[in-house]
Amino acid sequence: MIALLDFGGSGTSITLADAGAGFQPIDETRRYAEFSGDRIDDALLAHVMGSHR
Repeated sequence: MIALLDFGGSGTSITLADAGAGFQPIDETRRYAEFSGDRIDDALLAHVMGSHR
């Protein structure tokens, strides 16, 4: 099994694929808007800025 994660600006998409079956998707791609690239960027920036005070 392979997990493909796409951390986009507005959400994260997750697809599971079967490596032994030509990488066919196991199920539908799931999208989570609450875990987005923008939020990851904000958290990293807050962490870096907090460590330089």
